[in-house]
Formats: sequence, structure tokens, C-alpha cells
Amino acid sequence: MKNMNLILALVIAFAVQVATSAQEIIHDAEQVLLQEQYGEQWAEQDKEIDKQLKALEKKHGKKPNIIHIMWDDNSFGEVGIKEFNYIRGFKTPHLNQMADEGMTFTRMYSEPSCTPTRAACLTGRLAVRSGMHTVSFPPEGAGLPEEEVTIAEVLSEVGYSTCFIGKGHQGDIEEAYLHNQGFDEARFSMYNQFPPIFWNEDGEAANFTIGYNEERWEKDYLVDHYWRPKGYIMEIQGKKGEKARETLAPSLDNYRQINKEHQDDALSYIRRKADDDNPFYLAYWPNVYDLNKRGQTMTTSNATPFAQNIELLDQYIGQIVEELRELGISENTLIVAMADNGPMTEVPSAMYQVVFNGGKGDYREGGIK
Repeated sequence: MKNMNLILALVIAFAVQVATSAQEIIHDAEQVLLQEQYGEQWAEQDKEIDKQLKALEKKHGKKPNIIHIMWDDNSFGEVGIKEFNYIRGFKTPHLNQMADEGMTFTRMYSEPSCTPTRAACLTGRLAVRSGMHTVSFPPEGAGLPEEEVTIAEVLSEVGYSTCFIGKGHQGDIEEAYLHNQGFDEARFSMYNQFPPIFWNEDGEAANFTIGYNEERWEKDYLVDHYWRPKGYIMEIQGKKGEKARETLAPSLDNYRQINKEHQDDALSYIRRKADDDNPFYLAYWPNVYDLNKRGQTMTTSNATPFAQNIELLDQYIGQIVEELRELGISENTLIVAMADNGPMTEVPSAMYQVVFNGGKGDYREGGIK
């Protein structure tokens, strides 16, 4: 009997050891090398950060607020680094100041396109593990699975209020809606920016879209004459535990209106939550881009809608930083600002890679760094 107990104990101990080792993160060779070089220094820095966080929590009575701002398609360094501003022909003074006063992660990697990066940010896992490794377009008929654990769910469990505003791009099935993925409140698009910008006569005239209007449908060789979906929902909003509702119908003008309202919504949320007893997490992922020149005035040296949109994004981020200062909560608010992947290099006269080879959609440095 004693021998049986001993064997059982050894089996349990071995199983625990295997389970524990299976959960350990296996880093790539570069990370192992960096760990050998800087591991002790990083450990000391971690201790100092923990010390500062505890001091801030004691001072403000709650953990830090978190604002994660993420947009699409930037080449390495073209925002946040003044020298690259000169090369690209537009200015981002507020992001540059954030970089100077904070931390700039020049070795950070993302997924190669928008839906996968957003899924990875929400779940903390490679997008392929959640099945979100392709770019969602209407009608998608799929989305982020219900069983995925998101950062909103984790932060909610430790007392954070959570809000999502902007480009979700996590599919169009109900379980993927972001107010069903842990956010207390969410206003979001299920797809990317191309349908409202280019699924129209302007888009067809520029050959960005072919076959949306009946005039350019296939005349002689179409196999399926019945399946041609034209309608889609551009954006919805909802609160945790409630049904979603559509905001504005798809159109270029409504898309432009939504982008302005997103900035107002983000500022409004910050004001509402500034004095709460609990901290807040705001995922503000603005659409930013309006690559249809109609109605836009080009004022940058780059002279493209892309550059115009980037400068507007920088102004919006500056407004958020200033609002935090005016509300007296900037010291206890962590802001993360990033693009989701490299530039869409196939877009004419808009996006370029300035350092690395590659762009959005591929795994070369230019697509993911």
C-alpha cells in the first residue's frame, strides 16, 4: 500500500511538472539572446515599474487607466519620429512628443493585416489560434469565437470599466460583437474601411471597386445570377448583455460623420469615467483613413488623403492627451499608440515603406514591424 501511494504521488508530481512546463512560453532565438544580454537589467526595471505603480495606486486610490489607440497601416517610424516626418511629407507633433516623453518600441512586431492584429490584441494570442487570420469583408459569416478570453473580460474581473470605440473588424456573427466579448459598452465596425469609401460610384470610377453597380456586372458568363448581396451594416453599438443596434447606414458621408463622432465619443467616455472609483480601459481604434479625395483639401507636403488623415489622427490624439491633463488624470493613465501593421503599399501615391522591404499582408519586416 505504501508503494502504491509512493507511485501515485510520483505520477501526480510528474503530471503537475508536465502541465507546468507545457504552459511555459517558448521564445524565439532572438528573444533568448536578448534575455541573456539584458535579463538582469530588465528584472531590475520591472521591480522599479512595480514600485511606481504601487505608489500611483496609493496616491490615486485605484489602478491606472488604460487607453489603447490603434489604427491602420503605417511604415516603420513615419509617426513618432520627426526625421521620418520630413521624409514622408507630413507632421505628427503630438505622437512625436509622446515618443519623446514615453517609450518607443522599435523592435515590436504585429500580425501582417488588420483583423489578425486586432484579434491578437484582444486575446493575447496569435490570431491563427482563434481562427482570425484573414481580413473580414461583408458578408463574412464568421468572427471571433465566444470561447476566446479577451483583455476586456480579464480587466472587468479586476474592477475595470471597459469601452470599445472604432474599427473592431472581428466579423459579423453575434458572438463576435465586442459588447459580447467583455466590453461594457461598444461602438464598432465589423469590417474595414473600404466598403463605405469605395463601394460606390466614386470607387468604381477609380477602379478600386469593380462590379458593385449593375452597369459593371458580368454580362455573359455569370454562373450564379441570384447570389449578389449588396446590403451590409457599416457599424453597430451595444452594451454588455443587450442587443446591438445599427448606427448610421453605409455611405461615404455617413462614414465621415462616424469618424468625427468616434473622437467625440472617446473624449466623452474619458470625462464620464475620470472621477469613478474604478479605473477604465478604453480601446479606441479609429478608422482614420478616408482615401476618397472628394471634399478634402490637401495641406501637407505629401499632398495625399493618406497624409491628411494621419495629421488629423495626430490632432485627435493630442486632444485626448490634453483632456487627460485638464481632468487631472494623466499621471495615472497609460496610453499605448500603435499601428496594426505595415503600409498598404499597393495603394497608389498613399503609403510607402521607408526602411524595410514588404508591406501589409506579408510577413517581411515591412509588413509586421
